[in-house]
Amino acid sequence: MHGWTRYATLAPLTLVALLAGCNGDSKMNQQALLDENRDLRSELDRARSSQDDADARARQLEFELGEANQKLADAESQPPLPSDSDGATWSNRDGVPVVNIEGDVLFDSGQHDLKSAAQSTLRTVAGEIKAEYPGASIRIDGFTDTDRIKTDKYKTNYHLGFERAYAVGQYLIRQGIDRSSISYGSFGPLMPKSTKDESRRVEIVVIR
Repeated sequence: MHGWTRYATLAPLTLVALLAGCNGDSKMNQQALLDENRDLRSELDRARSSQDDADARARQLEFELGEANQKLADAESQPPLPSDSDGATWSNRDGVPVVNIEGDVLFDSGQHDLKSAAQSTLRTVAGEIKAEYPGASIRIDGFTDTDRIKTDKYKTNYHLGFERAYAVGQYLIRQGIDRSSISYGSFGPLMPKSTKDESRRVEIVVIR
């Protein structure tokens, strides 16, 4: 009888211990699942962020490609530029024909009077403008290097740049370019090129 009583007393204690062990295992398993869930959510967020970045980059590249294709189409639709001549180089600037004439071909250092040799170059340019762009307006811009003016003849490099642009324009008029189609500007030492020689220049912009 005492043996049965002892067994009956131990049985509930054993059951409680088993239940306690199961409960602990359950909590540990639940925590593991929570940790796994958190890790998966973090990984998903990173994947979504990477995808968003990739989508944004793709849209940017599509936009840039569209712009490049449009520029190419515009360039291909432009008529061929006139041939370059001594000291004069033609280019297409966003669909606008521009002829760059080296300043040292046109002028002596610090001066705005045209060299005799410059007249041949300008005659060629005038003929090309009349033949290829009849009736077009042109803007003549003078550029200088950054050296300081060493004469009282010009107040600043801007004044020298303008006088040079004006001298070119007057010669073009004598070659048959309509006076009313010409405007003038000077950028002085602004917009320099890689060397001082290249920076000294006159640009003729053909505005059709």
